[in-house]
Amino acid sequence: MKFRFNEVSKSALSALIFSMGMASSASVLAEPQAMPGANAMPHGQQQQLSPEQKALVTELQSLQQELKTTQHSLQGLQQQAFEKNPSFVKQREKLQVIVFKKMSTKDYDAAKEVQELQSIANKYQDGKAKPTKEEVLSFRQRDQAFQQRQQKALQDPEVQKMTMSLKNDVEQAMLAINPKTKELMAQMKSKSKKFKELRQKMATM
Repeated sequence: MKFRFNEVSKSALSALIFSMGMASSASVLAEPQAMPGANAMPHGQQQQLSPEQKALVTELQSLQQELKTTQHSLQGLQQQAFEKNPSFVKQREKLQVIVFKKMSTKDYDAAKEVQELQSIANKYQDGKAKPTKEEVLSFRQRDQAFQQRQQKALQDPEVQKMTMSLKNDVEQAMLAINPKTKELMAQMKSKSKKFKELRQKMATM
């Protein structure tokens, strides 16, 4: 059974991404999903694609590359903002602790869980070792449970207030580094929306 733990672990670790205060970056990392092109499809399926479908696949691939480029630019600016402002790191760490605390219960330690999920991901990342079906199922169930707890914690008023505060601080720092930061964010938002719409269109064709 083919399964890439390293990809699934990204969603399990999304609380850490979100805690950086950049909602736009969190959504960026979630998009785009890989979109196979006509050349990657079996020969029989290639012949079945209509001209409209082939054009749509090409457009999706082009948009996907644009998204990756914009994402890379925003991530670089964000990293510079944190490097230039050590206080952001402390705010992020504090937010991370609070998010994990709100995710945790007497019988569930979120911080420990994310470390264990990452450890499993690292074990199979190089592809040399193969997970069993039971391990795949267990990981998926744990990952899903983590995400559900995370989403609930992120709706907490205290967490949202801290996140928005850090988000605003980081965005201002990014703007000081590059005045086109807001333009890049707007591009990412509009292109991500278009990408989703095209994928949905492709799925109905």
